Amino acid sequence: MNSKIIPINRSMAMKEKHHGKEEWKMFARKIQKNPFVKNFLLNRENHKCAWCGWNIDNKFVAHHIDYDHVCEFKVMREYPNPTVKRPKRVVRVPDCERCCIANPNLFSDCMSKLTPVHQLCNFNIAKHVIEKTR
Repeated sequence: MNSKIIPINRSMAMKEKHHGKEEWKMFARKIQKNPFVKNFLLNRENHKCAWCGWNIDNKFVAHHIDYDHVCEFKVMREYPNPTVKRPKRVVRVPDCERCCIANPNLFSDCMSKLTPVHQLCNFNIAKHVIEKTR
């Protein structure tokens, strides 16, 4: 268990702080669906889960360490994201790849607030946070 990745600021509190603005939603709700971001995080952490330290495959969660952030590069991009029921499904996400090239400091700031974790570990982190607030 890596307590350094427990969210500093909770999602709902930051939604309120940022008044639910689209720039906040881009970071808090959409960035984790971006394949460029997921690949970046996996490589940065050497394919290890930041919570348990075990190897991680392509099915993981881009976990928010801090939700107090907004996307300042307001360009969106669409990626194919097919499912069995929706083979033509497309997701609309921030264009982090272009941000990385055009604004490396902005990109670095965003990535410092995200880390890869197993789906089950993400659930355990959320459970841990809930137990701490009781």
